[in-house]
Amino acid sequence: MVRLSIAAFTAGASLFLATASAQTPLTTELVVGGLSRPLWVGAAPGDAVRLFVLEQNQADIHVVQNGVVTGTFLDLTGKVATGGNEQGLLGMAFHPQYQTNGFFYVNYTRSGDGATIVERYQVSGNPDVANAASGTTMLGPIAQFASNHNG
Repeated sequence: MVRLSIAAFTAGASLFLATASAQTPLTTELVVGGLSRPLWVGAAPGDAVRLFVLEQNQADIHVVQNGVVTGTFLDLTGKVATGGNEQGLLGMAFHPQYQTNGFFYVNYTRSGDGATIVERYQVSGNPDVANAASGTTMLGPIAQFASNHNG
């Protein structure tokens, strides 16, 4: 059995995927360029066409197809602390039944006080756009003692 692990790496303003298995050396693949601080890339369960890329300091999640950003899936500008290296939009995860319920989760540091927040959102009727009004706090606010180590 070949195991495949995927990790996101930033190089300049481009996002690469590094893949490795027991039989092959580590390689990289350019996913998309021209972004500011891309932090995470992933696909929704059952979706073999689109990738979603999270930008830490822009507070955006973008839809990427064939190496091109086709739109903004969710813009959290105003909710997210966008300064510094260790604050901002820090994580995203799709619900295992995303294809049927449209739920996904984001982790970020809140604008104003830097508290950690985990929210659940739902996709809108357009699969390339989240319903920004559907945000429900699942965890937090969790006060942070400093502006670093918030991930």
